[in-house]
Amino acid sequence: MLFIQALAPEAQWAEQGWPAAMPAGKVRPVELELLGWAMRTVAPATRARDWPAAEDLVDEGSVWLARVRVNSYATPDRALQRFLSIADSLWSEVQRAVGARESDRLVYATRLMSKLCGVADFVGPRPEQAVPTYVPPAERPHLGGAGSSSPSAASQLLTDLSTVLSDHRGHLVDVADHRRPPADTRLKAMGWRSRLEPQGPPLGSLDASEATLRLRAQVTTDVLSTAGNPGRILAAAWLIDTTLIVTPQGIDRVAGVVDTWWDQSEPELIWRLPDVLSGSADPEEDSRRR
Repeated sequence: MLFIQALAPEAQWAEQGWPAAMPAGKVRPVELELLGWAMRTVAPATRARDWPAAEDLVDEGSVWLARVRVNSYATPDRALQRFLSIADSLWSEVQRAVGARESDRLVYATRLMSKLCGVADFVGPRPEQAVPTYVPPAERPHLGGAGSSSPSAASQLLTDLSTVLSDHRGHLVDVADHRRPPADTRLKAMGWRSRLEPQGPPLGSLDASEATLRLRAQVTTDVLSTAGNPGRILAAAWLIDTTLIVTPQGIDRVAGVVDTWWDQSEPELIWRLPDVLSGSADPEEDSRRR
């Protein structure tokens, strides 16, 4: 009697040693590659127990996977169809693992996804639209370079921002009222000459209750002298969120989110980052300036 056992696509793929779905030399859809980079970044976030970041990365991966699927309808390709048949099974495992917050299972499943996409062991720079290399919270730069092993572009940018404020070339406001300085802060450090004298343009606000800065991206960029793109520098240090803008023409990654820069302002592109500027309150200085 003849027995026939048909292996599922993912089982065949495992027997072959988990090769990339698109062979070397074959042009891969950019969305497939960006999916791989998102999946490759899940593991370090998971090992750092940074579950919000891991969940965001899986959400991003779902966007890229959906885009690969849509593109496959327009340009049928056997290798791409094989990729999708394997990816569907792996993606179910990724979703179960992140939902249950099972670290080992999630690291394993996303590692396989990145291998399927062909980027798991790639050495070299990431594509411009790829998620930045993960930086654990404890290693993210703060004012003066604290938290990082050496001065970085991001820590220099934060120092430049502090200098802009103390030189009165811009100011921060209280998140609840743009007519007053942030509560319990040194006025000079926030760009105010007195409680009634803000200096320069409003760069954003400080939310003391959440220890969060909301910086207006374009206005802040205009007053900074830092070389390079400030938004990308902050995003690369994992100090701010990025936004994927999905259109029929493609997907673009923007450093920042569209939100209010104080509670009643009109939404615009802002950088929302931890408060690294206010420092401790200075009651003596405040009493002199009242």
